[in-house]
Amino acid sequence: MNNKCNFGKFVLDCFLCFGVMVVSAIIFSYPFAFMVTIILSIFGVEDFSVKIWCFGDISAILLPSSLVIPVIMIFLYKKDIISYKIYKISLMLCYILLVFFILFIDYTLNCNFVK
Repeated sequence: MNNKCNFGKFVLDCFLCFGVMVVSAIIFSYPFAFMVTIILSIFGVEDFSVKIWCFGDISAILLPSSLVIPVIMIFLYKKDIISYKIYKISLMLCYILLVFFILFIDYTLNCNFVK
């Protein structure tokens, strides 16, 4: 097995993945929250609304929506529409870092500014 790891390519891929995930979270957070509210209202949950200042709501909306564009990019690479391959290890590493960052921001906004 000749598995050479190009560290420069890995770092560049991590920066690209993190940037794409942040942009994806910004673009798809409100449509995703709207879809969750519609789906829950169909199932009879009346009192649910996405409150921006409740702990867990920011995380529950931003984390799934941050994966939309990377998943689309992986799908387009497998269909040979784009030629840039996102390596799964850098995608997982950046997603773990983004999860920790979003949970930290969510916890900080909820707990440190409440009297």
